[in-house]
Amino acid sequence: MKKKGAKIKRNHKNLYKKRKSTGRKVFEIILLLIIVGALVFVGYSVAPTVINFFNERAEENSTPSEPVWTPPVSTAPESTAPETTAAPSTTKPAEQKPAEQGLTLVAPDGTLNSAQALTKYLDSVKDKCSQVVFVLKNTDGELLYKSDNKTAKSSDTVIKGTLTLKQIVDECKKAGVVPAAAFSTLLDRTTPHLIDSTSYHASEGWMWLDNYANKGGKPWVNPAADKASEYFGELTKEISDAGFKTILLQNTMFPAFRQYDYNLLPASVKANDRADRLSALAAALAASAKNSASYIEIDADDLISAAATTYDATAEIFSSIDKAKGCEIVIHIDTAMFGTKLDIADGKTLQIEKDMAKALPQLISEVKKLTGSREISVRLSGDITDAANAEKLLTDAGCKAVMLG
Repeated sequence: MKKKGAKIKRNHKNLYKKRKSTGRKVFEIILLLIIVGALVFVGYSVAPTVINFFNERAEENSTPSEPVWTPPVSTAPESTAPETTAAPSTTKPAEQKPAEQGLTLVAPDGTLNSAQALTKYLDSVKDKCSQVVFVLKNTDGELLYKSDNKTAKSSDTVIKGTLTLKQIVDECKKAGVVPAAAFSTLLDRTTPHLIDSTSYHASEGWMWLDNYANKGGKPWVNPAADKASEYFGELTKEISDAGFKTILLQNTMFPAFRQYDYNLLPASVKANDRADRLSALAAALAASAKNSASYIEIDADDLISAAATTYDATAEIFSSIDKAKGCEIVIHIDTAMFGTKLDIADGKTLQIEKDMAKALPQLISEVKKLTGSREISVRLSGDITDAANAEKLLTDAGCKAVMLG
């Protein structure tokens, strides 16, 4: 049976083109004007408040105290990879070994006689040490370099060297070693003649000698002499400013006065606090050499025997060492001590071992009984057949630094 379709009622009027009356048109125009006016009024009234609201919210979320970040200017190419937070590499860059942590050698006599001699010596030791000590002022008071000091240049007997400090330092730099200086202070035979007021004088006014003149007697420098401190300070400053990183102050001591000498000289030379004058001189020289580390050299036998002897020589300054501001100490051990006996406290003697492997630890142990917790360095001189072994023995014994020669 055929199904019948649903009936659809069609309206043929055009809804979009239905004409409006004139009155309706007028009404719609007036209504539109009213709505537009209302919107304009509301906009002008509310807009500032709304804008301020959002501006305040934006300011609250910002940090006005921090300036705008500007990337640093870089010379690296644009392709350089940015930094990351990856774990750092475990490979460390090579570091230069500080001089005090390596072996120091004392240059032999004649090293500074010429540029050729200096170069030859440095070439022979540059792979064995980190620092070299040159004797720049010897026990005769002579300067083994070409000094610019006016006082030294005023005499033909003082300056014996032909190389300038700069030449010595430059050669050391080429060889990759650090230059250091040895400087004899009070054991000085020339300065008393160069500057008369620096020597010991008898009560009658004449210059004191450590023996009769016909027996080779020589003058010494008096640590209480202001002119001595001034002259030596000029020299240590000259050396330090030239680039010598260490200055070893040697022979900072009084002469071995005899009772006869005490009768001739002022009472101050036997005062109980006379060691303070030694320390004051050392401190003054260290202050002048502000670009260098200053060390006072003390002989091991003098220090170990100090309690049993009336003349302490180089060890006397140790009784006043805390007043030697800016100075550390170096203990000098001569291999000639091995196998000998030393007088020590309470009438006892110390038998020193003959074998270096036993003698060095023994001597360092005795020294540390006197120096306590103070760090010490050691200079070993004399017959040294096995330098590497000597260095190891002293390092193992707790020495801060080792000098050989």
